Amino acid sequence: MRGFRNQVENQTKVYATKGNRGRKELVLNEGDWVWLRLRKDRFPTKRKFKLSPRGDGPFQVLERINNNAYRLDLLEEYGVNTTFNISDLIPFAGEADTEEEEPTNLRSNPL
Repeated sequence: MRGFRNQVENQTKVYATKGNRGRKELVLNEGDWVWLRLRKDRFPTKRKFKLSPRGDGPFQVLERINNNAYRLDLLEEYGVNTTFNISDLIPFAGEADTEEEEPTNLRSNPL
């Protein structure tokens, strides 16, 4: 019985290492800028058509609740809670003119 349990635990470790091989942990800090992924179930008015944008932003991280949950500086027009899971956030790779200013809006810049 004991040998079987050890074998199952060892095989579980092997599965975990192979499953997590390409993953990297993403931790954001307050003040970072992120894109928000618009899910159909959470943003039904923003995702009406197949060709609708799949993301919006950039938005600033106001608070880090834990490594998986963040509060964003979201506009009131969205009408949803401002706390999001890390799976809905994509780090913003653009540049801001200064650290206090909002980054350049990529939707208005065609390039």
